[in-house]
Amino acid sequence: MEHITRAKRGGDALLMIGDAEGTLRTVEISSTESAVREPQGSVLVNTNHYHTEKMRKTEVPRDAVHPEDAAPELRGKPVHLSSTTRWNRVNELLAEDVKFSEEHIHRIMSDHGADAEPSRLTICRHADLTSTLYTMVYYPERRTIKVLYGNPCQNELSEMTFSETG
Repeated sequence: MEHITRAKRGGDALLMIGDAEGTLRTVEISSTESAVREPQGSVLVNTNHYHTEKMRKTEVPRDAVHPEDAAPELRGKPVHLSSTTRWNRVNELLAEDVKFSEEHIHRIMSDHGADAEPSRLTICRHADLTSTLYTMVYYPERRTIKVLYGNPCQNELSEMTFSETG
């Protein structure tokens, strides 16, 4: 992780990193700063906003709203609304039932909110401007990643396995 936190960067990102021993972290980065975030218990969730105090100082303020020249569906709405809404919903679903099976994770990633209406604010995002691009489930100890392209409610995970280097 030191290489990532010290490397030159061109923008903002949340990088989830795990190893075969089961260590899991998120590296929150901007073009000038970085911070490492640890799991809450055994869970590490990312949407599209920072959580470490250091990185929150570099981020667009939490009360910022999209300007009038933004896309029509965003005008006047809070910049972080989608990310914080999805973060809250993931944590709500995890609090209900913490079964870390692949099916449970897929169900969470396919969630369309309490009212079952898909939108840009749901975990499984559906909107012209923003929608879910991909979902990944990591199995570091097995050196396997399962990837799903597009909306989780409409697609299945495909497995990719990485060989051990010697």
